[in-house]
Amino acid sequence: MQAAWEYSKVPAAQLAKGYRYVNNSHKEEALLHDGIYGAMGGLITSVESFSKYMALHQQAWPARNDEENIIINRSSIREMHQPWRYASLNPYFNYGNGVACPAVSAYGYGLNIFTECNNRVFVGHSGGLPGFGSNWRILPEYGIGVVLLANVTYAPTASINLKVLDSVIKLAGLKPRQIPVSSVLNQRKNELAKLLPNFTNAKTTGIFAENFFNDYYTDSLVKQANAAFEAIGKITQVEEMIPENQLRGSFIMNGEKGKLKIFFTLTPENPALIQEYRLSLVK
Repeated sequence: MQAAWEYSKVPAAQLAKGYRYVNNSHKEEALLHDGIYGAMGGLITSVESFSKYMALHQQAWPARNDEENIIINRSSIREMHQPWRYASLNPYFNYGNGVACPAVSAYGYGLNIFTECNNRVFVGHSGGLPGFGSNWRILPEYGIGVVLLANVTYAPTASINLKVLDSVIKLAGLKPRQIPVSSVLNQRKNELAKLLPNFTNAKTTGIFAENFFNDYYTDSLVKQANAAFEAIGKITQVEEMIPENQLRGSFIMNGEKGKLKIFFTLTPENPALIQEYRLSLVK
């Protein structure tokens, strides 16, 4: 079965009946025809079919410039995942282990955005009618998700899904997936690395924003960079860029005696220019 609005059109062998737990027993609930009440949660589907809808949301991440290949722009889907209106704060939330992990909920465009103390962001929604309860959740930064369809009235599917996803992350040792490095971020990284440590003719390179040399004095930049390069010794390797987003990130320069971290932010213009810069020794 794919999906249907009207239960009478679903083959009986594929249709789950709904129940309510009352007085220590399960009582069968009458199914609702498509219409005014069914509109709030009356879509009939299977886990296999609904997973395709979840995959639509998942493939919007990470943000990238690849050719669009789905029915709606990836950027529009990601906008649905942004928290636009605060909903609630739960300072006592936990994953069933009794350890508090404060969490905040907000609404995006028709979706719940749940962020907990580990800065993990869950996107999804619950559903329910007499006899049924459901919830789906994805973690865009991890590329995983889960859906739970239950045939008991307003079953606590949301809390179960959160525990399942937390367990999957921990047991599998999953890490947030790395967003791709934008071409301009890589370009500025290579240009900046060539200027270090002396910033020779830096003002004429055209890679810095108009505010940069008002915020950072060249003499101070040169003094700091030379001291750092002296501390780490001859450069042996410049590592790949680690992006925070398409206009911000850092990279490591390995020396014979230590490591140096270079962080910078680009302006949101075309072409993007370096507007913020930080240099620090890696301990």
